[in-house]
Amino acid sequence: MGLSIHDVLNFPQLQQMRLRAGHDDIYKAIRWIYVAENENIFEWLKGGELVFITGINHQRNEKNLLELVYQGYQKNIAGLVILTGEECIHFIPASVIAYANELNVPIVEQPYSLKMIEVTHIIGTALVELEQTQNSIADTFSRLIFANYSSEETIAIRAKNLNLNLQVSYLLVSIKMAAHDELFISDQYLDPEKKLRDKKQFLIEQLDAWANEEQLNFPVLKFGDVFVLALPLRHEDIETWIGKMNHLILQLAEKTKPLKLYIGLSNIVQSVASFQRGFDEATQAQKLAIDLHLEHRCLPYNDLGILRLISAIPDKSVPRQFMQETLGCFFTAGKRQADIYLNTLDALVQENFNVMNTAVRLGIHRNTITQRMQKIEALTGYSLEDPKYRLHLSVSLIIWQLFSPTPLY
Repeated sequence: MGLSIHDVLNFPQLQQMRLRAGHDDIYKAIRWIYVAENENIFEWLKGGELVFITGINHQRNEKNLLELVYQGYQKNIAGLVILTGEECIHFIPASVIAYANELNVPIVEQPYSLKMIEVTHIIGTALVELEQTQNSIADTFSRLIFANYSSEETIAIRAKNLNLNLQVSYLLVSIKMAAHDELFISDQYLDPEKKLRDKKQFLIEQLDAWANEEQLNFPVLKFGDVFVLALPLRHEDIETWIGKMNHLILQLAEKTKPLKLYIGLSNIVQSVASFQRGFDEATQAQKLAIDLHLEHRCLPYNDLGILRLISAIPDKSVPRQFMQETLGCFFTAGKRQADIYLNTLDALVQENFNVMNTAVRLGIHRNTITQRMQKIEALTGYSLEDPKYRLHLSVSLIIWQLFSPTPLY
């Protein structure tokens, strides 16, 4: 999280400033202030700047303003502040506002009567103070999830001093950016290392902006390729947060290709002591999401069930052998038939071996399910009415999903 245009516009001293364009992207963190006095700004920007266009030392026309909007878009700036008045730029052309809306680049209009030195001082001071506060909050969050504190009382006092509400329940989220090999083996990228850095930077900026928009108490923590968030259960329930996270990740996935995002979600965290447990749960779920090839959607720890036991077995050859003994006969029929049998069995397990519900789940006639069940029994030599064999099938299918190079669906 960080200072955003949304925050700036709410400063009492800056109420004369008006948002003119880019309303959907006003939560992006402002990295610093840049006052543009050259014709072009591209080579002077690093990304995340709030760029001031005064039109005093360098005259600006419509064409130049359009070019500045495009350059700001290319550099992923936080926004443009354009001074207007008789002494500088008389007005912001409609074409510039329309173009900024098209590219989703925020434009703020600042009247010339509002002195630049006061505006930059207010924003600059807020940036420094907020950075110091955010560093303290991030450190507190990190200490909570790693249980790195002398006592629960001490960390609770520190959290209270930082206005962090630990009385609220939270869900912890672990997001892993993976599949780096796709960048390095492809001929598409001239500098894959830079592309990887750019995509990581993009992801953290977008997560920060989303955290600002959702008014999360804790900032996004970054540990290498892993990003950690804390979602407060104030008004939203668990399903609402899962829906929001899935929507966000699907949007980000388009911009982070060919990298993949894997997301684990903890059970509810309700105390200082449970933050570490929640982080461990989110991490376990995220790692299993990788094993199960469940990219770009949340995997709640609560849904893992027996997967937690299987994944914890040190010698992976043991569950693999069990799976082979139970399901191996299906692979002798060829890949196409194996897929049919395995998908049918998985659907039967999900529907507690109810033939009608399984037929509805797979979108086929119940007689087809019955015929497949008969073929499966003939192939295996076991009855699907046998409770012990049903249990073996259920566990083996879970192992198959865990260790297979491709998921069942």
